[in-house]
Amino acid sequence: MNEKILVLGATGAVGTYLVKELMHRNAKFRVGVRTPSKLAQHNSKAFEVVAFDFADSVTFDVALDEITRVFLVTPPPSLHPQELNLCAPFIDAAARAGVRQMVRLSSMWALHSPASSHRRIEQYIEATMMPYTHLRPNIFMQNFSLSQRVTIQNEHCVRVSAGMGRVTFIDIRDIAACAAVVLTTNGHEGRAYTLTGPESLSYADAAAALSRAIGQTIRYDSVSDTELRMAYQAANWPGDLIDYVSHLYQAVPQGYRQDISTDLTDLIGRPTITFERYTLDHVDQWR
Repeated sequence: MNEKILVLGATGAVGTYLVKELMHRNAKFRVGVRTPSKLAQHNSKAFEVVAFDFADSVTFDVALDEITRVFLVTPPPSLHPQELNLCAPFIDAAARAGVRQMVRLSSMWALHSPASSHRRIEQYIEATMMPYTHLRPNIFMQNFSLSQRVTIQNEHCVRVSAGMGRVTFIDIRDIAACAAVVLTTNGHEGRAYTLTGPESLSYADAAAALSRAIGQTIRYDSVSDTELRMAYQAANWPGDLIDYVSHLYQAVPQGYRQDISTDLTDLIGRPTITFERYTLDHVDQWR
């Protein structure tokens, strides 16, 4: 079967690693990005790069030409509150184009919140009758080296409103490895995979692991939701982004982020990356 994959979000956290995984597998694929020049450094023989914008339907036909499988990453609800309205026209176009598998990067939260943007998009894809696979990862380990990096560097603390709830943090490198398997092998249609790391850790456990890796004490500063919101407001965060992050952390003490799933290890055929391994691999991010 002559398969050709369209990767959206190729310059994002997961997409960057997925591109490497697909290249390693010698997969035939195209990436659609708003700014193609960001990928200009890649060998044009490795994969195609086309302009793509969810808000511009003119870009859909070129992106979907001869495509059989799609990796769908949409702007998060924190940046685009009407996420479904934004991406629905593209999903419809993919269905009309005869795409045989839509692989959606969703969230573990879709399991627990039928009204969430993640679940609504899943349901929209299902309603098209297009074969689908939902990938539902837990909270990314890489949040500690991205959104929380400055606080760890400058204040030597992890500050979130998660109480002593536990999380099965997942490394985005494992998500990318999983997505590559699902996009290049058969038998995943109609499936939803819950993707977690191998350990259920509190944020205090995470701070302790960061302390060991960095060689200095990183404390866990557990704050209330109100305190967290006030801090983000003072930093001029958009209201939608504050709401999104608040809901993310509220789910932790409620127990919605603590379960370990074997879906990921079953798919990639190896143990998943531990939080300790993640901290050692990224230690330069906090120094």
